[in-house]
Formats: sequence, C-alpha cells, structure tokens
Amino acid sequence: MRCSDEERDAAAAAVHHAVGEGRLTLDEAEDRLERTYRARDREELDALTADLPPAPPPPPARTGWGAVWDALGAQLLVEAATVAGRQPAEPRRRALALLVLLGPLLLILGGSALLLHGAFDGPHPEFLHHGRPLVGA
Repeated sequence: MRCSDEERDAAAAAVHHAVGEGRLTLDEAEDRLERTYRARDREELDALTADLPPAPPPPPARTGWGAVWDALGAQLLVEAATVAGRQPAEPRRRALALLVLLGPLLLILGGSALLLHGAFDGPHPEFLHHGRPLVGA
C-alpha cells in the first residue's frame, strides 16, 4: 500500500528522535531520511524505522493565553529572521520587521524616561512665568 506524506513525516520524526537519543549517527540519519522521502510504499517506511522506537507524540496544543503567547513568540522569531536576512524579504518588509521588533522597546524606554524625568510630577519651573502659572493665574 502506498504511503502518505503524513506517514513519511512520522517516519522522519522517528529518525530525528533517534539521532537526538544517540541511536543513529548523522550519516545514518541522512541516508534514512533520503530513503524516507523517496519511499512510495508503507513497507519501505517500516523497513527504515523497524529498529527504532516510535517518536513520542507532540505535546498537546496550548489554549487561551498560552496559545496567544506561543503565536506571538513564533511571529517575533519570523520578524527577527527577516531583519537578520535569513528570510528573503524586500527592504520595505525588512524595515517593517525592524519596527515590529523595536517599536515596543522604544515605547517602553520613552515612557520610562518620562517617568524618571518627572514629567508627571506636577508643574515645573519652565511652566511658570515670574513665579505664577501661565494659565489660571
């Protein structure tokens, strides 16, 4: 019976997991992965992973705010790869990615500077005219 892409991916995951556990060398894994993605029948895949334990199932997907934070983290990684040039993008897209990464940081630093400078403490001498407030005197 012919194998599906999902079955090939499962076999590849088992090979990757075996490398991570030290059961296969990198050369053995490379050979098996090539044959995994060329495989047409389930028997071919079974032969490539018969001596390996199955890969553990992926962790369950998070829900609620956990899923939101996961998505945010993944997007920040994409933006960082775009800025670093590891992902092809036009210069305009690269500039937008830089803004996405640095914008929140600049807002936090600017707000902190205002707070540390005392911008919200009340009237300052530069707002006074001859000792009296300019407005409402």
